[in-house]
Parts: sequence; C-alpha cells; structure tokens
Amino acid sequence: MTQRSGKKKGQGAQADFKEASSRPFQDNLKIADILVFEAICGPEDSYIKDIAAQKSIRIKRQGDGLILTGAKNDVQTAKVVLNNMIIIAKQNELTPVRVEEMLKPANENGLVKITTPKKTLAMTKPSQAHYINTIKEHDISFGVGPAGTGKTYIATLLACEAKTKGLYEKIIITRPAVDAGEKLGFLPGDAAEKLAPYMRPIYDALEEAFGKPAVLKMLSEGIIEISPIAFMRGRTLKEAIVIVDEAQNTTPEQMKMVLTRLGQNSKMIITGDITQNDLQRSVKSGLTDILELIDGNEKFGLHEFDSSDIVRHPMVEEVVKLYEARDNTQKPKAQAAPVPTAP
Repeated sequence: MTQRSGKKKGQGAQADFKEASSRPFQDNLKIADILVFEAICGPEDSYIKDIAAQKSIRIKRQGDGLILTGAKNDVQTAKVVLNNMIIIAKQNELTPVRVEEMLKPANENGLVKITTPKKTLAMTKPSQAHYINTIKEHDISFGVGPAGTGKTYIATLLACEAKTKGLYEKIIITRPAVDAGEKLGFLPGDAAEKLAPYMRPIYDALEEAFGKPAVLKMLSEGIIEISPIAFMRGRTLKEAIVIVDEAQNTTPEQMKMVLTRLGQNSKMIITGDITQNDLQRSVKSGLTDILELIDGNEKFGLHEFDSSDIVRHPMVEEVVKLYEARDNTQKPKAQAAPVPTAP
C-alpha cells in the first residue's frame, strides 16, 4: 500500500515520537477555514496535543495546516481522527466530550469505524483507515488494488455514512457496461437492468447500511442512483457523493467524461484494479491513463492497496500473489539491437 502525501517542515513540537530504525513517516493536513482549524487544535492546542501524545507522534502547526510525523500506522490513524474532527467542527458541534469520544476508536488497537443506520464497520487494517482518510480529504480520490481489499465496499459504506450525516443529498454509483468478457446485450431489460446483476455486491453493501426497505425507497425517490457510465454524459452531479466502480474498464474518453461531471458540493471516489482489465487489448484503460496524468498532483487523492490488504479468504491473497509472480516473469524484456553483418 502506498499513499501520496506532502512532506514539509514546520516548527513547534507537541509530543515526542517513537524512535524508529527507519526514517519517520510524515504527512500533512490542510484546513482552509481558520475557524475550523482553531477548533480542531483546541484551547491552547489541547486537542492536537492529546492526539499526539496518544499516538506517540509529533504534530506541528504550519500555516493553514498541520504536519504529522511518526510511525506510519500511527500517523495514518491520527489523521483519520483529525479529518473526523473537521467534519464535526464545520457543524459547530466540536466539544471536549465529542473529541474524547472520537479518540476512543484510536485507543482500541487503532480501529477506525464507519457508522451507518444498520451497520458499524471497524477497520481491521491501517491501510483501510488511510483509504478513508484519503477519501475524506479530497474531492476526487482513487482507490486501486487487487480484488478483496474492500475498495468498493468501504467506499459504499462511507457514502452511506456521509448521506446519513446530511453531507450530500444523493449517492450515485456508476460503472462501465463491460465485465469479464460477458455480453450485456444478451441479457434481458434496459441498460440499467442489464447492469443490475453486476452491481449485486453494491446492493448488498447498501442494504447492510440502510436495510432493504429503505434502499428500495431511496432508489425509487432517486436519492440512490445506480447507472451505467454512459448515463452520466451531459449531466452535472451536484450535492452528491459519486462512486465510479470497476474503473479499469473505462476508456480514457469515458474517464474524462465522468470526471468532468462533478458539480458543486460533490465528492467522487474511483475504484478499480488495473490488473483485471476487460477491455480489448488495443484499448488503453481510462484508469491507467488518469493515474499517469495525476502523478505528483496532490489535489487528487490516491490510495493503492496491495495483496497484503486482502480481507477475503486467505487463499485469495495466495491466488493474487501467484498471478502477480507469473505476470512479472512474463513482462517483455528489452531486446538488444541486431548486430549488423559485414557485406
């Protein structure tokens, strides 16, 4: 798992961090609203001092943000707590009692939780918590990696939590109408009905979060929308949290189209596995293309899972590793130029 993060220097230590044999991990958190910034720091910086002490990291003020330094897992967990505090501070509801409650998950073996009306999900891996952190911190973020890491499942539950909190009016979930060589044209129904069997895991996650009756009601009212990417053309997606699933099967043109649909007060999460591309060999994946374009651009969030993050059956991780090893050995090697022969 890798995570793009800024690395800057600041002043004013607030807690000693653990001695580590490797270079300490550093990440930053920007807070544009000065009132929110002061609120999450707390009276005389008491809140960030408590977080720093609890996780044995260093937190420094710098300009309109904070610099976090320490062990990678501890920094990631602390940053998730800070992002949750920002959400509450924007609602003018951040109090010492709320801060104490929000620090509790970090005390429970670093667990971070997503809470929905019907389900509370505790993250079992720091990479999952950092994925949540990346999504909360960016209006457009990417979660990429192998099957079984929870990319879409976590994004869906997080969307349900955000909708429950009133942060967005709609949940929109879309994906390209291409999947594992199947021909959607042979399935009955319109485009959305053809796509429905492939969206079953997302329906399951929605029902876990809200319950089936509530999901059906929100679908009928347009509060939840599940559609093929082609249905996004010409629209502006406002006041919505949008999930683009199986993005490795988009073309570059489709990826550009869906990214430019984002409207005011909206967030977009793009998930995919670039090793499971079902496009024709001659067609470049839109996910691969956009990841190349945003490389080094910190306005976009990028979280990359690897096989160690898989949370399905342990044999899934073994299967992924076998394919990765085979694919790595089959990568074409550069050939030496032929030696010209004498006439």
